[in-house]
Amino acid sequence: MKSIKLLLLLLVLSLPVSLISQINNLIHNAGFEDGNYPAKPDNIAQVEYLEVWKDNLKYKEKEDDDGNVGIGTIDIPSDYKFAVNGKIITEGVKVMLRNDWPDFVFTKEYKKMSLGELENYINKNNHLPDMPSASDVKKDGVDLGDMNSKLLQKIEEITLYIIEQNKQIKEQDKKIDELKREFKTIQH
Repeated sequence: MKSIKLLLLLLVLSLPVSLISQINNLIHNAGFEDGNYPAKPDNIAQVEYLEVWKDNLKYKEKEDDDGNVGIGTIDIPSDYKFAVNGKIITEGVKVMLRNDWPDFVFTKEYKKMSLGELENYINKNNHLPDMPSASDVKKDGVDLGDMNSKLLQKIEEITLYIIEQNKQIKEQDKKIDELKREFKTIQH
């Protein structure tokens, strides 16, 4: 119901003043002012969707009995509560995951691929391990919560590779310093 109110508000803001007053009269006569919506009589069917025409564009909105909402569409996939046909702009989205966050990467039990194995995998598959391929994303889309988890896992793996390489660089620097000292003693 909130989404229908929002759509109606957006519609009303774009209408001429004379039409707005006619709508206000209809709302007043129907007893809907101040959010005082009467109970739906048993003999009145539920509105399946609201369809509005503006500038030759059709906008649809649907809210079903289960609370599933569609904006710009009346086709809401059965596993989803909210469907939008179009772009969304927002200042934030919070995703609450039900699965584990990838801190397991930092446990001693976690076995990451060697860089050689990783290179072979990438050369063979053209994408990172445990990440969807471009064709998978095109076909199935992306679950933002799952993808953020996978991206963090890759960042944590990269962090481990960097730490490992930094240790190797420090060890190589020590060996280079030793070789320099040996070379100096041999020259003298």
